[in-house]
Amino acid sequence: MERNIVYFDQGQLLSISWRDSHFLLHNNIYFDRRNTDLRIEGDSFAKWQAAGKDQGSVVADPCLSTRTTMIFAFVLIRRQ
Repeated sequence: MERNIVYFDQGQLLSISWRDSHFLLHNNIYFDRRNTDLRIEGDSFAKWQAAGKDQGSVVADPCLSTRTTMIFAFVLIRRQ
């Protein structure tokens, strides 16, 4: 799974064990509206990445509009 926005406000990010699975996750954006301390199987996101998982991914607000209806559009943010 790569180049996705994973945006949620309930449940767990990964509900099954992914530690020993043969999978590739990278270059994703994760955002839990409830909390910025993203946990994966009880560990911090930094520890998850230190184990070689999800390289290039970040935990960040993707700045999507209409969050409450879950119908999204990107919001352009111009940096000067």
